[in-house]
Amino acid sequence: MEILQTALGMAMPQEGAEGGGSMLIGLLPIAFLIFIMWLFLLRPQAQKQKEHQRLVASVEKNDRVVTAGGIHGVVANVEGDTVTLKIATNSDLRVKFNKGAISRLEKAGSGDVSEG
Repeated sequence: MEILQTALGMAMPQEGAEGGGSMLIGLLPIAFLIFIMWLFLLRPQAQKQKEHQRLVASVEKNDRVVTAGGIHGVVANVEGDTVTLKIATNSDLRVKFNKGAISRLEKAGSGDVSEG
């Protein structure tokens, strides 16, 4: 019982003392955790999203791309938010995708990404 009274006595401010300073000190760990979460989780995710938006905006005809589903192809046409990919070299097989499905881009004439 004495342990409980001692613990309660430590938590309660002394008579005549103001608890404003201890409240501020109590909020510092929470603010620190929020800052760490922003620094390591939210900020990198926002940077990745901006990078992906730039990638999608730079897609042009004849670029070699890879979709999020792993389909390799060459951009045949770009219309608004959609892209038509030529995915087979021996035929005229074309598939229409949303631009957001593009995960990797290589500009025309750079590198070797297989087409089908």
